[in-house]
Amino acid sequence: MKLFYFLDFLHLKKYGSPVTYDNYVNLEHGPIPSGILNLVNSAIDDIDSSALSDIISFETPDGTIMQRIVPARKFTDNDKKYFSKSQLDVMNEVVKDSEIKILNLLKMLHIKSLRGNARICLKISPIP
Repeated sequence: MKLFYFLDFLHLKKYGSPVTYDNYVNLEHGPIPSGILNLVNSAIDDIDSSALSDIISFETPDGTIMQRIVPARKFTDNDKKYFSKSQLDVMNEVVKDSEIKILNLLKMLHIKSLRGNARICLKISPIP
């Protein structure tokens, strides 16, 4: 969810418009896109009847309490047609710059809330 924040606000800063046009709410651990959060929560509750059922699944890595969103397929050239060049450029920039920055940010934001064996699970892949 944090990557959407970085995507929207970096694109807004560079080009004057966000990518998702979602409304952000400030939760305990930082801003979250509310529409996307609602979609993901409905998928967690009942993936089979979710609008995201053919796009994602969830897994809980061993030793954690967090769920990781797993894409059902790779991002294709056909998917790229839904985004402008500037949006794709910023997506790649966020992915490339984020692995270390996001990990550090998440540690900073979540370190006090982690319980038991909970760990941050982060795997980011560049957009082909």
